[in-house]
Amino acid sequence: MSYELKISQKDRASGRFMGKVHRALVEAAIREKHESGVSQREIAAKLGVNRSMINRILRGDTNLTIKTIAEVAWALGWEPDFSMKRKTAPKAGHNHFKSSRSAVDRPRTTFPNTVIVNQPRQDIETSTTSVNLEVVS
Repeated sequence: MSYELKISQKDRASGRFMGKVHRALVEAAIREKHESGVSQREIAAKLGVNRSMINRILRGDTNLTIKTIAEVAWALGWEPDFSMKRKTAPKAGHNHFKSSRSAVDRPRTTFPNTVIVNQPRQDIETSTTSVNLEVVS
């Protein structure tokens, strides 16, 4: 069974950017936890919110606003860094995001007790590009 999901270039670009920002925030939280032992409860106390809200933010269950990103970074003792650069023309065949795990390893849950696993098609050659995002501390 195969399916095709059509995503506009605008939605693809915004989704990738939001993913980068979320990964940077989670990486900062993990690094801070290892270095200083800060907990979700302590972050929540600094922000005046419930711990479950911090959990939802770090799990990616909420749409992050710029303000939320700045507040969580502040609570972690980090400073968010943002830059923009002119978009370069993509090379032919380089339109896939590189992940640390293969598509087969990433089950996607959509409904309770239902798991869809994306499996690569054998008849299509794929290529990937890497994306690096640094968190400034």
